Amino acid sequence: MTDRPTGTSAAVGTPPALAVRPAGRLGPAADGCEALVARSREAVFDDPAAALSAATRASELAAALLASGDVPQSLAPDAEDLASEAWAYRANAERVLVDLDAADASFVRARRHLERGSGRPLLAARLDDLEASLRNAQQRREEALVLLDGAIRRCRAAGARRLLGFSLVNRSHLMIEAGEPHAALVALAEAIDCLDPEEDLRTYLLAASNVAGCLDKVGYSIAARELLAELRPLHERLGERINLLRLDWLEAQIDLGLGRHQKAEATLLAVREGFLAREMAYDAALVSLDLAGIYAEQKRFLALRRLALEMLPIFQSRRIHREALAALILFREAISFGHGDVALFAEVRRFLDRARNNPRLRFRPTA
Repeated sequence: MTDRPTGTSAAVGTPPALAVRPAGRLGPAADGCEALVARSREAVFDDPAAALSAATRASELAAALLASGDVPQSLAPDAEDLASEAWAYRANAERVLVDLDAADASFVRARRHLERGSGRPLLAARLDDLEASLRNAQQRREEALVLLDGAIRRCRAAGARRLLGFSLVNRSHLMIEAGEPHAALVALAEAIDCLDPEEDLRTYLLAASNVAGCLDKVGYSIAARELLAELRPLHERLGERINLLRLDWLEAQIDLGLGRHQKAEATLLAVREGFLAREMAYDAALVSLDLAGIYAEQKRFLALRRLALEMLPIFQSRRIHREALAALILFREAISFGHGDVALFAEVRRFLDRARNNPRLRFRPTA
């Protein structure tokens, strides 16, 4: 292909569970709050609405605990830590649901409680990780990097290798987005050295899959394909269908680079249907544009026109914001008038990648 897709690399988004407070010292209400935080952390990508509900309830319980007067003064910093974490995960769920203003406000609350808390460095590192994902979604990449670098320093100083690996994976994601796969590979190599697949298989697989994507980008597509084949049994063991769809998607992109167009097309069609079945319209739109690139390059204009005609009604009926729909309308109109080419599809795809978490971003085609 003349313009390869931007990839399906993934950031972890939610730090792993860590013991940041002495267990059981704040009583049953605090235990319930911590359970809700854990529920939000685990649910955020499979069911972000449920994750938000759990984190909102956790923040309410933490506020009630602080206001109750039942917390001994010596344990007040622990209660503040609990409130900080609850608000941070509330912000994280709001980010995933693309309510960025609400996420900003929640992080203000989280930081306020953090300042009154115990000063535990790993809790600060956790908040830095979560807030970095928000800043990146807001296209504030430099702020995200500063936050991640702070988290990495704290984790190294504390010897917290698991959380360090997590932070390095998130940093590698920013490098991939910036078109710096070599720098991303450096971060990923250290991340994988910190991660134990028996302890945190999900983060390990994300790191290793991102390595495959970077290898493909720097010209080692055969090595990337072989690595994905080794990772597939681990993905199947994890059993998360969305991650398996993303694995198939990345494999199809690598197959495109290797000239295996027929296999890539079949995989992309299956992945697209999988995303649509799960109401993941944005991902389905990106896969559709990968298919459009194949059809345009092979001059299969009937298939391209059919794809364009069926795309818009599907995505209008699902949750895709106005600017993303405008880009898809331009895609359809260009094909209808015989003006669509690989360069335009790549431009629309790049915009959708950037606008996924930023509905305020405006589509300004260059041609």
